[in-house]
Amino acid sequence: MCSKPKIHRLKVWPLYFDDIDCENKGFELRINDRGFEIGDYLVLLEYQPANDEYTGRVAVRTVDYVLDNHPGLVDGYVVMSISRLYGEMDECLICGCTENDCHQCIEETGQACSWADDDHTICSACLFSDEGKEVTNV
Repeated sequence: MCSKPKIHRLKVWPLYFDDIDCENKGFELRINDRGFEIGDYLVLLEYQPANDEYTGRVAVRTVDYVLDNHPGLVDGYVVMSISRLYGEMDECLICGCTENDCHQCIEETGQACSWADDDHTICSACLFSDEGKEVTNV
């Protein structure tokens, strides 16, 4: 990896989200319209297409490998090997806030943040901010 990791927010349908959340699905097949790289972070947001709304469930995964330009793989698509960040990080990947210090989120949004995912890797203030932003807290 030559560049700093980036955050990518992706919609995931409930059937697939459940498999990712239970760690039965360790890959993502996607159009490579974002330049996915090893080390990037995927913020996977459960999305209900029938209602055109997010459910509120979030999972953060790291990209371990990117397969592209492979026979049988449609041009422009990639298969990413993804894995969970084990253990609670207790520090937001984007802004660096913690359970006891979210002053930067309060300054930016006017309110305190909370954890958006069970592994404490991204806060509510950063959940939808700065798509593709470089991760500074790794």
